[in-house]
Amino acid sequence: MTIEIVNDNPREISDIRVTIAEVEMITSTVPKAPPSLAAQVLSRLLRMGDDYHRNQSPHQAIEVYFQLAENHDETLEGKEALSRLMGIADEYQRTGNSHMARSLYDRLMTLEDV
Repeated sequence: MTIEIVNDNPREISDIRVTIAEVEMITSTVPKAPPSLAAQVLSRLLRMGDDYHRNQSPHQAIEVYFQLAENHDETLEGKEALSRLMGIADEYQRTGNSHMARSLYDRLMTLEDV
């Protein structure tokens, strides 16, 4: 941190520099607040959706992701869930499962109104 000191008194300048250094030292050792319970739950839900997807349970993953995208769209987890839903829909389309891709795209379009 840089602070411009407008003062000619060397003693006062020295005192100010010591105080700034002390504040920086104290604040660097203060533990960071743990994430809120809601943030922890959202993070775990996103991880749960990822686990479902990785374990070949796309329907369960889709439901978890939609829950996050619909109810928590302003959070990082909600945005990540939306991205994962688009990825699953794209994957369905690439693998020739157009019906499932279309179903997901249609449901994703309803999120525009949320």
